[in-house]
Amino acid sequence: MPPDGENAQSTAQLPVLAKSSVLLASLLFVASGIVEPVLEEVIFRGVLIGKLARRTPTWVALIVSSALFGALHLRSIAEWPLLLNYGLVGLLLGALYLLSQRNILVPISVHVAWNTMGFVSS
Repeated sequence: MPPDGENAQSTAQLPVLAKSSVLLASLLFVASGIVEPVLEEVIFRGVLIGKLARRTPTWVALIVSSALFGALHLRSIAEWPLLLNYGLVGLLLGALYLLSQRNILVPISVHVAWNTMGFVSS
């Protein structure tokens, strides 16, 4: 039996909603999987480590950059215990940046892969 009245209108909108959901998911993927990691790596590794390492020892620049990276990823003060986890990820990405002779594409690639795995698994 075909839907009638209000149900027919809702049923007719399903393809539109499905298309908009795919579009939204695609936009979220590009934003969180690609744009965000590129911007974060340029800021935290390229700019912050670069500028701090001119004035302090490189290891200090790495620690400061990692701590700020970790703090940025907290969504609320209640998540403060996660600061260590996020900070360690920042430390790993920063170490990769420094070990690759400051090739920003190395931590960007790892960060994109990390975020993509998180996006796909959620």
